[in-house]
Amino acid sequence: DEEAGVRPSTPQSDPRARRALHRSHSAHSSQNSVGSDWDSQSHQSHASVVSTASSVKSVADEALHAILEQMESAKAQLAQETNVENQLRLANLLEKLASAASSMKKLESAYA
Repeated sequence: DEEAGVRPSTPQSDPRARRALHRSHSAHSSQNSVGSDWDSQSHQSHASVVSTASSVKSVADEALHAILEQMESAKAQLAQETNVENQLRLANLLEKLASAASSMKKLESAYA
């Protein structure tokens, strides 16, 4: 065949072979792309979860601090209060603040 001026077909010279090689390469690249996209998304998702957990912990910590300050203030008022109705109101407030503080501590611990 070469003597007659016809070269044997190679993957580079045969259009069908070139298309088959291109499809094979594309499929392989696509699989790698999907894998790296998943790795990237997984990493971003993990980073997002860590960031969210850190934010929740920070907000819970700030809320707990504010609640504890309010409890100290209410206790100081209760110690000075002589009116029974106001004492009951402050005791009720302290009970609610204690419940809120407990909830914030649990939330903070859950994201520690």
